[in-house]
Amino acid sequence: MLDAQGGPLSGLSLSLISLGLSPLYSSNLDELVLLSREYRERVGAILVPADRIREQVGAVLKRIVEPLGLSAAVVVPVGATLDSEGTEALADHGLRWALWQPFEAPDLRFVVAHVLSNSDPEELRLHARVPCSLPAQVESPLRKAEVLLTDLSPGGCFAALPQPNPKGARIRLRCELAGHSFSIGCQVAWITGPDRHDWHEAGMGVEFLEMEDDARESLMRHVGEYVARYRIEAGRTRTRPA
Repeated sequence: MLDAQGGPLSGLSLSLISLGLSPLYSSNLDELVLLSREYRERVGAILVPADRIREQVGAVLKRIVEPLGLSAAVVVPVGATLDSEGTEALADHGLRWALWQPFEAPDLRFVVAHVLSNSDPEELRLHARVPCSLPAQVESPLRKAEVLLTDLSPGGCFAALPQPNPKGARIRLRCELAGHSFSIGCQVAWITGPDRHDWHEAGMGVEFLEMEDDARESLMRHVGEYVARYRIEAGRTRTRPA
């Protein structure tokens, strides 16, 4: 994380640590270059204040990104949305993601995790998972339960639930998205718990098996609109909807 004088990004360090990451932080480029060489296996994303990105992107790419053999897409500007000229300049450098204000912790997690997963050859997920807070109901032969969906993709979701259904169980998920009610046939792909190394909250990862076309289209549109908020594309400025 390359910060500016006054540390506008300093508060993000604690947020990243809470997500299980170990940020390398400095407001000095020379120092960050040395840190990146010492801890080269840990570097997968580089956060830079948006108001300084245009003047610093060349040096960051040449001194950190290229020596580590990374893609320019690992550089993420953080801050106020740039104008179309600034966005196009970043796109020309190869940047693909930004964390535009205002954002919350789930948005930070999404952007950083997506950048890291794109640079990880072991990442096999087909669809982007976007954060949400969507009430839903899970039905199975044994019970009905109220759950909260905390991330969502066209292929599945995570359902927060104190006592998740067993792995492999067939369930039906009922929820409302974009003003439409949906009933989706699912299977529990995995569950969380204190015995798992990646446990953060109780719940289950759900794979969608049976879905009507209008539900799939709504999901694709919802995910696409969210992802577009933080994508850098030439000639287009992304802003977060009110």
